[in-house]
Amino acid sequence: MLLTDARGNEEASLECLSKFLKNLVPLETIRRLLVEAEEYVANTVRMKFDFSCSKNLLRDVAVSIIYTPPSVSSIVVEVILTSEIDARDFVTRIYHSLTSKSCYVEVSTEGVYVSREVSCFKALDVELVSVVNSILSEIGENCVLSFSGSYELLWHTVTFNKDRT
Repeated sequence: MLLTDARGNEEASLECLSKFLKNLVPLETIRRLLVEAEEYVANTVRMKFDFSCSKNLLRDVAVSIIYTPPSVSSIVVEVILTSEIDARDFVTRIYHSLTSKSCYVEVSTEGVYVSREVSCFKALDVELVSVVNSILSEIGENCVLSFSGSYELLWHTVTFNKDRT
């Protein structure tokens, strides 16, 4: 398998992911997941992370690697918070702060979904732990992450609706 970034640099995508997932996922595991995604024609590898937190306000942490062989086009960090967050504080302070950090925020009765897309070019300067801690700092939460070993391969398709009237 030959990994490149959008500029055509060989091994750049693997290097990007290795630096972004620093000390959490071994390089050989990253390589194996991308090879498997390519074999099954999957364009997304979604990796789950375990966590240990101080306030138990976190429900889930995952990373989706958007992969169009032979390159990684982007990385999406997904953080799901519990519904135990103070609603008034969330609306008046936290929501604005998260969106100003280029996060997408979706609120439901089950909790708060926060995601942030990271370009592979910028991922060389940032790590998963710092992105997650930046999000969690807004709610006063502090967590330690570890890769659970759990992942899934996803096939996202684009559907075009064409009205023939």
